[in-house]
Amino acid sequence: TWEAARATHPSAPGPAFGLGYLAVRQGRWEAAEPLLRRVTTLLPDDPEAYRELGRLYFHTGRFDELRRVLERGIEAAQARHDLRSELILRGNLGLLLLERVGDLPTAERMFEAALRQSRTLADRTSEGFNLYRLASVRFRQQRFEEARRLLQRADSLFVRYAPYQRPEVQALLGYTLQELFRFDEAERVLADAVAEAEARRNVGAWFQTLNALAYLRHRMGRFSAARRTAEDLLRLARQYDALPFEVSVHLILGDIDNALGAFESARPHYETALALARRLDDAPRIRELYFRLGQTALFLHDTDRARAYFDTLLVRVRQRADTTALALSYLGLGRVYRQFGNVRLAAGYLEEALPLVTDPARASLRARLLLERGRVALEQRDLRRADTTFRAVAALVDRAGLPPAYHYDLHMGLGTTALLTGQPERALHHFEAALTSEPVRYQPVYYGPALYGRARAYWRLGRFAEAEADFRRAVDLVESVRDRLHTRALRASYIQDKVQLYKDFATFLEEQGRPAEAYHFIERSRARSLADLLFTLQRDDLAPEEAGLRQILEAEQRRRAITEALEGGAALEPASVLPAPLSPDRARAVERAYAEADSLYRAGLARLSSDRPLGALLTRPPLTLDAARDLLHPDEALLAFDLRPAPTDTLAPRFVVYVLTRDSLAVVPLPASPEQITEAIRFFRDQITTAPEAGPAFWQNTGRRLHTLLMAPVLRHLPARVRHLHLMPEGPLYYLPFAALVDSSGTFLAERYSLSATPSASVLQIVRHHNPHRYRSLLVVADPARRLPGTRQEAAALRALPGLDVRTLIGEQARREEVVRLAGQYDLLHFATHGAFVRRRPWASYLELHDAPLRADDIGRLRLRASLVILSACETALAGGAQADIPAGDEWVGLNQAFLAAGTPTVMASLWPIDDQVSSDFMRRFYERFLTTGDKARALAEVQRAFIADPATRHPFFWAPFVLTGDPH
Repeated sequence: TWEAARATHPSAPGPAFGLGYLAVRQGRWEAAEPLLRRVTTLLPDDPEAYRELGRLYFHTGRFDELRRVLERGIEAAQARHDLRSELILRGNLGLLLLERVGDLPTAERMFEAALRQSRTLADRTSEGFNLYRLASVRFRQQRFEEARRLLQRADSLFVRYAPYQRPEVQALLGYTLQELFRFDEAERVLADAVAEAEARRNVGAWFQTLNALAYLRHRMGRFSAARRTAEDLLRLARQYDALPFEVSVHLILGDIDNALGAFESARPHYETALALARRLDDAPRIRELYFRLGQTALFLHDTDRARAYFDTLLVRVRQRADTTALALSYLGLGRVYRQFGNVRLAAGYLEEALPLVTDPARASLRARLLLERGRVALEQRDLRRADTTFRAVAALVDRAGLPPAYHYDLHMGLGTTALLTGQPERALHHFEAALTSEPVRYQPVYYGPALYGRARAYWRLGRFAEAEADFRRAVDLVESVRDRLHTRALRASYIQDKVQLYKDFATFLEEQGRPAEAYHFIERSRARSLADLLFTLQRDDLAPEEAGLRQILEAEQRRRAITEALEGGAALEPASVLPAPLSPDRARAVERAYAEADSLYRAGLARLSSDRPLGALLTRPPLTLDAARDLLHPDEALLAFDLRPAPTDTLAPRFVVYVLTRDSLAVVPLPASPEQITEAIRFFRDQITTAPEAGPAFWQNTGRRLHTLLMAPVLRHLPARVRHLHLMPEGPLYYLPFAALVDSSGTFLAERYSLSATPSASVLQIVRHHNPHRYRSLLVVADPARRLPGTRQEAAALRALPGLDVRTLIGEQARREEVVRLAGQYDLLHFATHGAFVRRRPWASYLELHDAPLRADDIGRLRLRASLVILSACETALAGGAQADIPAGDEWVGLNQAFLAAGTPTVMASLWPIDDQVSSDFMRRFYERFLTTGDKARALAEVQRAFIADPATRHPFFWAPFVLTGDPH
């Protein structure tokens, strides 16, 4: 019909418009464009032709031309006083500016004008859509409270006039409530939106709402619920072949597994997402996935694979010739490698990035790069470079007029540098400036480190009363906020500060002649750190009776979500290089969200089940000095080793030991640096674990040196009556076989004392109180992977012990489900199997079973009645893996502490594997003595002394790896 009309009237605009309109609907862009252009020439004030041309340019990706056409169409509609066409064109132009151009102020004006026109026309449908679009602008401007109010008004209109699209409004409302940290309300809104989208078969909204709900539940720490939601989304995405949402699902599932420490499970999800993103040629997602894969490889200690992923990431970014994206990638990699302790590589990436960012328009990115380089320089103790770098940031902040949010990081960097270089007055100035900066007003997590810095400055200035007040406030704040492992950017520094805070306060109190109070804060630090480790399991697939623990984990995940949101998104390419200053509404939301999380945390503590002995660490105050001394028997002493990093660049780091007996306390400095002791321990372990056939001189000299450095100064303070030593190691001392240290007469420490380890005196008190002292039944798990044939002999020897009800699970019998089912039924548990120690997340360490690993967090949720657990074939390495978020060495105790948390009072583990035949003989003798005396430490010492007396087994390789942790009796 239109072709016939055009043949009759070739210059008429009507047929040309009709044919152009039809061609647009059919996707025949080349045919449509000249026809519609002709109409705009013949009728320059016809808004309909401009609208159809706009549709054509949108679908062909010609966004500059689209903007010009829409602007001319608005002028044409205004000339005709066609409010409805103007309304539609303004809405389209606003969407273009919002989604494609990123011009938020102009988009805002467009939607506000369209909203007024909707109301003039009494068009409730378009009013709802324009409220929704204006809320989208407010969301991106981080004006979240305004966005929430607009969305609530839009929702009331969508309910009546556009119910099919309502779930899209609810999806954005859910995201907005998340940003206001109203997590429970957001979850309710999104769950309702999912149900409504499904009922109305609005597939696009169904995707959006499921994706938003899965992401929210992940942020809330509700990992099982998040996984179920993500799997629902995956099924839907596959049904409709929606590849972008498949990518999103696998990202969420990978992030959940990473949060749980299941790094091996996370990697396949990321690899699947990467393959899908390549099919879509989604460059930002591809870069994000290479980054996550590299980070996961580092968690798995696969540094070669991590470097390969990161190198591929950088190649792809360089191919885009986008220097901003490349600089952001370098910044993300610098942060990751600093977090993992490789500051040399972190510094290299940051040096690569800085020359890319010289444009004054990118001053904020350059400031972030310089701040990160300054932190790296501090960790390298390159204080001149740190000072120069932070001064460069200060000049840049002033010159570019960067927002106040930079001032906190800047003053903390300058203050720390001044303190380390012996300039306490200058340091005090900067820490006080940090305390008045914007982030401190809204988040307690920022307040603690600044208070701690000021305390150290007061200390060095001799203003002791002020220093003590700040130290106490900082400690109280750390223990009330409890934001451990809480951010990407501040994680390592905050955790280190948290530990170092207690150490510096103890040193301060020692200098004031108050050693009893100093010991209390060392004990407090150990007890709190252990509580952090035990109850930051990152798992929510818990039994109903674990409601209290579930609440604790969810509260901590909420705190992390709050902090990460305020710090600006992903580590690789943050949504903004630095988040905008907080509005009053946002600040109130932060304060409310923290209060809700703290309330949830306290409620969780109250609900912790009474049969979790170590749950008391979260609710009971740590032991005082008098209580710790009362805990000791007359023939016992407790040695608390404490590593003290240097508080300033002019002082050396040192080791001190608190020596407690029933009636005395001594603070003993050790005559060696931590570095010297660490190297000696490494050398000693290498000697006694790799060359048992070598002569005594090969290892005895190192054993004597370590005895001289560590034990000789301490033993002088012990009364003659002491026969047992409770050792509280730290750092590399966890790897030291103390029993094998040799004095000047050639006598081993194990020949003079029985020995045991404890994480803290508070733990010793709890496990001693809950020790059931039952020794009638034994469960033995041996050789589950058929790689340790000698452990079968060990199991046979234990089965022959008289007076014991012995059950063995050997080879394929040692299945995870069976071990978990039986473990709580026996008085003694014996695992002759390999163990793996995951340094970054100790709770992900595991024992090898036939079908699946038994992880530390699985162990921690068991209900054990066992008086003793023995791990006879486990081993660890002094320097294995990447830097942890806890003091080096503490990762070894992941399995030990998990068994303590499960209810057993004592764990005996080995520092290295020994000969199968010797192990079998050692264990048989140990059980015979232990079952006779009922004293674990005495039984272990007697067997060790018997081995020492035999020339064939005198070498420490055969008897020194076994260490008791917990109650030795």
